[in-house]
Amino acid sequence: RKRLLQALFAVPRTSLELLPPYSRLAATLSRSFRTFASTLFSQLDEEFNSLFATKDQIKIESKVKNVRFLGELAKFRVVSGAESVVLRHLARCLDDFTHHNIDVACHLLEACGGFLYRLPATHLRTHNLLQIMLRLRGIKALDPRHEVMVDDAYYAIRPEEARNKVFKVPKPLSPVQKYIRHLVWEVLTLRNED
Repeated sequence: RKRLLQALFAVPRTSLELLPPYSRLAATLSRSFRTFASTLFSQLDEEFNSLFATKDQIKIESKVKNVRFLGELAKFRVVSGAESVVLRHLARCLDDFTHHNIDVACHLLEACGGFLYRLPATHLRTHNLLQIMLRLRGIKALDPRHEVMVDDAYYAIRPEEARNKVFKVPKPLSPVQKYIRHLVWEVLTLRNED
């Protein structure tokens, strides 16, 4: 049992595709071994706290792996109170919304944000954290990669917002504007061709 726990905990940091099946396995085994999932979750929680304390950019893959694994375990509800732990980690990332914390927050929301948003017990807190994240996106000067990540995480949780997004309808042109457009695009273009 201990070797299996260590094998699940020691997922390679580049193998993110293994996290959902490993989480399902942990959820299945937690029915037989009562402390199995709670031990795994507490180890991941301790690892997150130690990784979060070090502001090292080099360990970004380990942080992403850790937070996605925590999110997957929270989705399977392997430990009571896992949702509040995950939301606390998200709030910590939003408190210091820079560089790798943006990546960690977005990966956490992509892993279990939709579940937390639809869960009645955590809906309000998740909604408030999403609004804080959008406000921080608007306030801070983020690079385009981080802006896209924040938008993707938000619209993954709330796809109806993307469908209801209002696009600008061009204003009708006045007769003077139509005439100027005609001169520039049609008359001058014909003269340049000759």
